[in-house]
Amino acid sequence: MLRYIQLRSAILILCTLSIAVFFQGCYEDKLDVYSTGIMDGSVLDFTSELNLSGAVLTTNPPTVSVVSDSAGYFIFKTIDVGDYNLIARKNGYVSESVAVSVQKDKSTTVVVLMERSSVYNDPPVFTGSFTPGVEQTNQPVDLTFSWTAIDPNPEDSVMYDVVLYESNQEDSWEFNGLTDSTLYIENLRFNTVYFWQVTASDPYVSVNSELLSFKTMPLPDNEFRFARKIGDGFYDIYSANSVDSIQVHLTRNTQDEWQPRLSPLRDKVAYVSHYNLEPHIFTMNTEGTDQNKISRRPITGYQNPGRGLAWTADGERILYANYNRLSFIQQNGTVEGVITTAPANRHFRDIDCSPDGNMIVALTVGVNADDSEIYLMNSDGSNPIVLVNNLAGIIEGPTFSIDSKKILYTRDVSGYSSGTNRQLDAHIFTIDINTLVITDLSIDKVDGTNDTQPRFSPNGAEIIFENASNAPGSAKSLWTMSSSGEDRKEIIKNAEMPDWR
Repeated sequence: MLRYIQLRSAILILCTLSIAVFFQGCYEDKLDVYSTGIMDGSVLDFTSELNLSGAVLTTNPPTVSVVSDSAGYFIFKTIDVGDYNLIARKNGYVSESVAVSVQKDKSTTVVVLMERSSVYNDPPVFTGSFTPGVEQTNQPVDLTFSWTAIDPNPEDSVMYDVVLYESNQEDSWEFNGLTDSTLYIENLRFNTVYFWQVTASDPYVSVNSELLSFKTMPLPDNEFRFARKIGDGFYDIYSANSVDSIQVHLTRNTQDEWQPRLSPLRDKVAYVSHYNLEPHIFTMNTEGTDQNKISRRPITGYQNPGRGLAWTADGERILYANYNRLSFIQQNGTVEGVITTAPANRHFRDIDCSPDGNMIVALTVGVNADDSEIYLMNSDGSNPIVLVNNLAGIIEGPTFSIDSKKILYTRDVSGYSSGTNRQLDAHIFTIDINTLVITDLSIDKVDGTNDTQPRFSPNGAEIIFENASNAPGSAKSLWTMSSSGEDRKEIIKNAEMPDWR
């Protein structure tokens, strides 16, 4: 009996201990359930990343709800540990859910990006005047466009696209992704009607402005024509004057265009274009319109990448160099022929016709650039005589004086010969056709520079020419001086191959 009581007592004690252990485990699990952490963060607009106030944030499983403040900040100060879906809601925005894990006695920070619902979006609005406005005239060809627009949703970013059309042209200029409400455009055409329109876009919708138009200022009566190397490495033709320095961009193709020559009738410009790879003669109106290829043979030959053309005095024909042929073509491109040929093993290059219509002056060259001499002949190519012998140094650019009594030309008096066409000390000379007296006009030239490509002014009182450092690759500029070589002054930078009539 005593052993039974002892065994029963032992069983009771064991059960009591087991129950105690069981409840102790339950108690410890109960403590984990009530462990807490902190969850905070910011609510931002998805597109602009600006702070969003007034967003309501709740959790699943449910806890409390909080609202983001003016800085977009929210906080759940005490939240049970565990995994949640944090849900953000705000009028005008798509609800957003973020998975969050809250840990014991730790702060968990969350960034919630909310995307506005397009249903609640307010589109941009054009609010102010446009520049240039509707049907404005006499606008400059380098023009700043401006407009004003707002977006009722301040958190929205607004971008602009501008399209510009030239009247009677199918092509357009498009400027996309602008963040500023101004746009500067250079080198519009003179005396031309343009149409333009702005599109304002926020992340949800685009709005077009009204279609606007304007007309640029009339074409100035510029006295100079010249070529300029532009940004993409090609040459284009420009005009300019000495009064207000307004420069007009006449050709805008993607090949070299140079050697402009204004017709004696002042209604056309002949020039050389590499548009068809080989250099050919093109003509255009003085304002740069109606550009047409007229030659069938290229302007080329020894040391001739496309130079050597001249109008006859009556403006009916254009003479040009084609290998050993001195050729001509009617200004409308209908008739083409050969006037004369060069001596053996020589090609024509620079050419000019006398204003009185009686003579032609032509430069012929051999294989080497410094193998050059100037010929004078009748207008039909007969009776050629050597006017300037084959002297040491490169000779270039013969052209007549207004009275047809003198010839301008250049020669590198250093006599340098390198096979690279480089000149060290090119001077401008005149030679009297009757007396053969030669006069050096580059008496005031800066040492280390070259004077090249001279042309007389329309009244014969001045000369326009190129000047540049003799260092390879130096930029050229245009200068003028008196017909006696005095009063030198620079008039146009980054310019070459001038004409002045």
